[in-house]
Amino acid sequence: MNKYIVLIITLFTAAISVDAVEIGSINIIGNLKKTKNETIYNIIGFHVGDEIPSITADDIHQRILESGLFVDESIVVTIEVDDNIAIVNLTLDEKFSIIPIPIVQVSNGGFSAGVFLIESNFFGTGDQFFIGGLFSADSQLSMVNYYHNYIGGSAFSIGGSLLFSNEISKIIDPSGSVLDEFDCLKGNASLTVGWEDAPWGIYLKTTIETLNINNNSPVISFSPEIDFSFDNRYYSTYFSNGITAGLNVRSTLFSEDFETGYLARSSVSWGSEIISRLQISTSLNNILYMGDDLLSPSLKSVILPCSIHENVHANVVFQGNITVTPVLFDLNWSYIALPLTFTAGYFDGISGDSEYFYGPASSLTLCFKKVAIPAVSITYGLNLNTMEEQIQANIGFQL
Repeated sequence: MNKYIVLIITLFTAAISVDAVEIGSINIIGNLKKTKNETIYNIIGFHVGDEIPSITADDIHQRILESGLFVDESIVVTIEVDDNIAIVNLTLDEKFSIIPIPIVQVSNGGFSAGVFLIESNFFGTGDQFFIGGLFSADSQLSMVNYYHNYIGGSAFSIGGSLLFSNEISKIIDPSGSVLDEFDCLKGNASLTVGWEDAPWGIYLKTTIETLNINNNSPVISFSPEIDFSFDNRYYSTYFSNGITAGLNVRSTLFSEDFETGYLARSSVSWGSEIISRLQISTSLNNILYMGDDLLSPSLKSVILPCSIHENVHANVVFQGNITVTPVLFDLNWSYIALPLTFTAGYFDGISGDSEYFYGPASSLTLCFKKVAIPAVSITYGLNLNTMEEQIQANIGFQL
């Protein structure tokens, strides 16, 4: 993570695209100790001998950038075309792909800490491996995840995860009062199959889980779900620009005790760097749930800028944000930003009936360049409807 990105694209034509060509050769040079050539072909989207309708520099730039495997400041792409035969030359400098990430989270008196290890280029294939745990006085969580991209060079992917958690779950109303709490022990295994053709993606996921509440007999659940996604963002020095949207639909069947649950979740967000070092962004999120109140989703499953307690549970949630983010300081490998947000929303369910929340939130955030992953953040939020304050400090990514 101590080297960062630039992409220099040199084209043989001024139009930055070439029509209907055959790929004659792909020449790859540079500091590649682990990444396989086949992985690079899968990233850029074509192989030697492929006939493609067009070849665009921006597309190659975005695919290499989004892979996150190479140091951008060293990447050079040149394209030479002769009689509709294209020669693509790539100079790439590999990133160190094994990243340990410590996590420390403090929120209104609660404290949790852990560490996760991320390998983003497993055996040089671009596969992702993720393992770690997060622990506090009231909860313990451990998980492992593996995701295999480009099955047989196709647009399909497959992944799986194992998760174990033991926590004292709390249901809280907007004023901060505890309505209920219970011991919740669970373990699950999931399998995901995906298809991606940028900017679109479809993912099918199946999860089997054992759930034990207050030391009663374990209940087994089966949850099939489908995700649709759209993501046309591109990355500048500080921010991602563009639109991302998603729709998730899930049903959960239980072996006993609980009624079948149905969940629909959608989100859409847009961001743009209106001038250098200043971004404006907005997002809309909603959740609709039918099923047992005890298993209704908490608001931590919606992206909230700390204006309402994450342990509020609801069956219906609508929420929107608008955020202005200036960059205050520019460092060699990161930057310090000050997101200023106003959020408003509505929820109805186990934590309250027809409750509205709205108010400002602000955070001081240290982010890594290009990928905008917060390394350190301190966030303050105020719900003007109840005048409740939320303060959250975070080191590492937020889980």
